Amino acid sequence: MKRYLLFLCVSIMLAGCNALSSSFLPTNYTETAFAFVQRPNNLILMGTDGTVYAEIELDNPNRPAFSPDGNWLAFTDDDGNQLLDLTTGQTSVVVAGETFANVPAWRDDNTQVLWSGTTASTRIYDLTNQEVIRQAGETWIPDTDLLVYGSQRDGLGDLYRTTADGETQRLTFDEVLIYASDVSPNGRYVTYDIVPSSTDLPDWAGYVEGNDGMLVEVDLDALFSSSNISRHDVYVYDLETDTYEFIVPNGFSPQWSPDGRFIAYTGRTMFRRDGVQNDEMRDVYIIEFETRELIFVQEDARTPRWSPDGTQLAFFDMSGRTTITIYDLETGDLTSIETDVMPYEWYLDWGRLPVASETE
Repeated sequence: MKRYLLFLCVSIMLAGCNALSSSFLPTNYTETAFAFVQRPNNLILMGTDGTVYAEIELDNPNRPAFSPDGNWLAFTDDDGNQLLDLTTGQTSVVVAGETFANVPAWRDDNTQVLWSGTTASTRIYDLTNQEVIRQAGETWIPDTDLLVYGSQRDGLGDLYRTTADGETQRLTFDEVLIYASDVSPNGRYVTYDIVPSSTDLPDWAGYVEGNDGMLVEVDLDALFSSSNISRHDVYVYDLETDTYEFIVPNGFSPQWSPDGRFIAYTGRTMFRRDGVQNDEMRDVYIIEFETRELIFVQEDARTPRWSPDGTQLAFFDMSGRTTITIYDLETGDLTSIETDVMPYEWYLDWGRLPVASETE
């Protein structure tokens, strides 16, 4: 069992480690930071300027997620589900011996965090009472104690919601492989992606996004006969009207912007920008929810995550050596973060760090 915390200031004297009264962060750390995995065993905390603040050696760490207030980082490793206290640098296993497939989800008041899988099984850790709660769910509806999740209950893949009295309500009846991803900030809309059946496809299913979001017709038989293809399509469920609608084909892991105006997602285009087919290609897109305007962000990229203020989008650029790149929503500018640390391309989060206190 490995658990070593390395303070990675270029020099303790120059960077001023431990200048805060109860923090392991260096002096003048950035207001927000990235958390990601460096294979095989490192969890990295890095400022937006590329400075690595901490490197924690664990057993196969995965899926980091900042708490809204920036005081905690939830993640999993082979020992179980864990929390990193960002004010002290201490890690603790809160649910031992179990790991789950989805990124941890925080309640918006910072009191609870949950880990979930592809079934109804969920472990919720209550930070106030320091207890583990078993309840079905994947992410909270803001300002409520309600949860939504995609589940293959009884072999049927659909979207569910837990009601105020703890009962489960089935929202969709499509019986497809489904993943609930994110709830809009106003609590009304749930973005999720599905893996549709090749025998029951809507009219738009024979197309994928090509150059600059233009739809390109593809051979569906070839698409579904390839064992390497995992098609996902993005939908939005309206919790007020109990209706849902298709948003975009060939996309997965949709993420609402903090103002609820945009959805960022990873798209599988099948075509490089030069028109050459590549079944493994992943690109990053943004779609404006109301107008459905599609914004192409970056080719050969994945895992988009919004900045806490919603003005920027970070993602992994896979076009060469894997790097974190930031897209500015207002200007359209792309900025690569220069660092010697090479991240693993699937797990990234961008969150706030603790507010600095006065030095004791």
